[in-house]
Amino acid sequence: MTEHKVGTREEWLAARVELLEQEKELTRRSDELPRRRQDLPWVPVHKTYTFETDQGSRTGYNFGSARRADARLAPATPDSEELHGLSAFALSDGVVYHTYSCYDRGTDVLHGTWQLLDRAPKGRGDSFEDWPRRHDEYEDAAADTTVVMRKLLRITAC
Repeated sequence: MTEHKVGTREEWLAARVELLEQEKELTRRSDELPRRRQDLPWVPVHKTYTFETDQGSRTGYNFGSARRADARLAPATPDSEELHGLSAFALSDGVVYHTYSCYDRGTDVLHGTWQLLDRAPKGRGDSFEDWPRRHDEYEDAAADTTVVMRKLLRITAC
């Protein structure tokens, strides 16, 4: 038995239109955030860092793989904490500047998986057990894959 709100198509459409307005507002705000990131002050980097690359350990900041010669992105963790992170650097007039960093949930927009899960019926879930699975990995699917496929077809037809 479902634990979620069930309604008519008209109720769903009204709720979806309301949500669409909120999604549009989020998009507008999301468009503004890159401009604000670019406006952050640049901080000169005085410490020499060693980076692990496919070519081995390297010091310095010219990795040769960035889109532009004056911008570099590198994985980062604050204070040696084990968090996913990203830092951006710029090289201008021979000086390397730290321009941006984000950690943990700040990097989730870089992974399409999170964006897809946010749109799934149960979202990201509290644990991996709540994540969507292959059709034959659900407990009730082992008995009859056809039933599961019919359920999926009904969901995608909405």
